Amino acid sequence: MGKPANEKPNSRSKGIMMLEVIGAIFILAIGVTAAFALISRSVSSISSARERLIASYLAQEGIELVRNIRDTNWISGDKWDKGLTGCDLSPCQVFYNSSSLTHVYSGKPLNIESATGFYGYGPGEKTRFRRQITIKEPAASTMDVYVNVTWREKGITHSIKAEDRLRDWYRE
Repeated sequence: MGKPANEKPNSRSKGIMMLEVIGAIFILAIGVTAAFALISRSVSSISSARERLIASYLAQEGIELVRNIRDTNWISGDKWDKGLTGCDLSPCQVFYNSSSLTHVYSGKPLNIESATGFYGYGPGEKTRFRRQITIKEPAASTMDVYVNVTWREKGITHSIKAEDRLRDWYRE
């Protein structure tokens, strides 16, 4: 037969109930802590992936800007590599609206230019990305273009590299 409904639990059952409550709180605290750690790590991973994506686009853009200078030279009847030489010993930088590379690489970061919203070296919001372009000419009518985009995140320097071989196919 069980205890009557109005009878108080003894001290032993009070102790067991207290241990059950403490255990449940402990398990809940571990679960909440793990959930916050997972959310924090996810946010950090998303931020890192975003930075890598931007850097890869900036590296590809560097290749495209060099290609655009070459193509503009063809259209205007100039020598195909006009404005593209001299970046083999020291890296260069390029402006998106330029017809040649800047042969003195300053190492300054790219900005999101306030007038256009493009990444460049004009006035605007400073970013953490730096882009350098190196061009080597292994043979006549050929140039190898190397673009390196670097940035610092959480005290660590990261980089994305892109390369392409351009040819003077228009006149070959």
